[in-house]
Amino acid sequence: MPAHPIPPARLLPPLRPWLLRSLVVLLGYMGAGMIGLSVPGLSPLISPFWPAAGLALAVLLRWGSAYGPAVAVGAFAVSWGSGASPALALAVALG
Repeated sequence: MPAHPIPPARLLPPLRPWLLRSLVVLLGYMGAGMIGLSVPGLSPLISPFWPAAGLALAVLLRWGSAYGPAVAVGAFAVSWGSGASPALALAVALG
């Protein structure tokens, strides 16, 4: 056993900033998704313009894959909220 063990708090990133950023990412993705769905397309679930993809790419490149779950939950919420079945929304969220 080492003389000075690393406290558990140093092994994980701070939870509070991660939760706040995740909430911002989730709400931003949902807003961008609703903007994308408001553009007329072939069906209510298909849009030729998807700004949420750009937001997701920027978040993942800037802050890393730790924010992937927030993007996935946002994708699920946008799909399910636009009338997709829960199974289809889950498929969309998982990529």
